[in-house]
Amino acid sequence: MNQQSMKDPPKRPKRSRADAPRRAAGRPAKADNTVGSAALLETTCEMLREIGPEKITLAAVARRSNVDPRLIRYYFNDRAGLLRATVDSLSKRYQNMAEERIDAEDSAEMQLRKRFETFLEFQLEYPYFRRLLVDEIIPSADQEAERVLRDISERGVGNYASILEQGDAAGSLRMVDPQLFYVCLIGMQEMAAVGAPILRKLGHPAIDSPNYAKIFSKFAMDLILDGLKAREAK
Repeated sequence: MNQQSMKDPPKRPKRSRADAPRRAAGRPAKADNTVGSAALLETTCEMLREIGPEKITLAAVARRSNVDPRLIRYYFNDRAGLLRATVDSLSKRYQNMAEERIDAEDSAEMQLRKRFETFLEFQLEYPYFRRLLVDEIIPSADQEAERVLRDISERGVGNYASILEQGDAAGSLRMVDPQLFYVCLIGMQEMAAVGAPILRKLGHPAIDSPNYAKIFSKFAMDLILDGLKAREAK
């Protein structure tokens, strides 16, 4: 046996990760073709009925949807993108609810009552929606998040401004600052949802009624429209 044959066979050079072939950007190869962006958004919306936004991660949504997390990144890029799209989707869902209930022939007062009650029902259905806005969207410096927040706010203020203008023209309402009015209404709707345990502790019967949203909305609108001043005797 010669000396050359006793030598170890030549070793192949090790390949670094940088040398490894990369998969082209796009939908994951093993992605479930039955799950698209709309289905992933719907799953995220469903989760907001049950848990706070801090618990909504790409991994959690992927497990709930039974998909690879890379599919969510494919559609939404990252968690922030998913949450922005969720806020946008839920906001449009509320708008559709309101438009279905409000008739063009309704008085300004009736429109106000219907819009308030509709959003309160929406708030009770998605109790973590407001936290999603406050915790994830408002603090974000992302331009797309700012656009979503601006669109929601301008649309809400615009809707109430239109109602106030209609009522003012008809002599049934007086014109007030629509932006401050919008924020006041949001505060009442928010507390109607998060303040429910307080009412339960106090033993208020409305909290366990299936018509809680209707009961609270009527109280709030009566308070806004009639105030606390005693009615003059007829």
